[in-house]
Amino acid sequence: SAEAELRAHQAELERHVAERTRQLHHLAHHDPLTQLPNRRKLATHLEGALSRAANRRQRVALLFVDVDNFKSINDTLGHSFGDRVLQQIAQRLHAATGPKGLLARLGGDEFTVLLENVSSSEEVEAHAAQIVTTLQQPLNVDGRVLTTSASVGASLYPDHGSDAESLLRAADVALFRAKELGRNRFTLYSPALYNAAAQRFRLEQSLRRAVEGNELLLMYQPLVALHTYEASGVEALLRWRRPDGRIAAASEFIHV
Repeated sequence: SAEAELRAHQAELERHVAERTRQLHHLAHHDPLTQLPNRRKLATHLEGALSRAANRRQRVALLFVDVDNFKSINDTLGHSFGDRVLQQIAQRLHAATGPKGLLARLGGDEFTVLLENVSSSEEVEAHAAQIVTTLQQPLNVDGRVLTTSASVGASLYPDHGSDAESLLRAADVALFRAKELGRNRFTLYSPALYNAAAQRFRLEQSLRRAVEGNELLLMYQPLVALHTYEASGVEALLRWRRPDGRIAAASEFIHV
């Protein structure tokens, strides 16, 4: 009897250990707020998808989804309310992704959709357009109706990269371009986008050094009254003396 009781107790302990192990594994690979796969699980799944695609000569699509102006929701309605908004958005994205794709949450208001065995860039564009349309529909959270939107950037394997890092970078560049164009839209990566993003980054870094090195200067243009030929004022124009001595007009850097 004692032996049977000991075995039953041991079995119960093993069951608890197995359940706890399963819970810890789930926590390590899933986002606790939305229960979606997290960055770690996405990385593992992406590596496997690329390996399968290379062997089968297939294409893989990676979509970055970013909720537009989500910070204003947190700032005005609170983070708890924002969390419930993210949960509803995750549900909608899951439905829009379908069984063919993997939806993950990278953190904050950023989500990623991984699609395997993609036939063409047109298929990716259609999928992205569906996501944009889905997130345009009003949300009802705690009796409050909200209108949201999202920007989407996408990259394709092997068109835009041969490994996970390059695909992630390309999708991020495309997402930045979608936001730059006014948000609530989709952009597919192209090499020209990377060149533009790299040029902007270099310009930003140079501008920081320009401020520290006192390279920015003002030039004054007089405003002349034509009927008296007298200067009635001056217009102050920002200019940038580049290291090579050239004076750059504001149109070259003021947008940054």
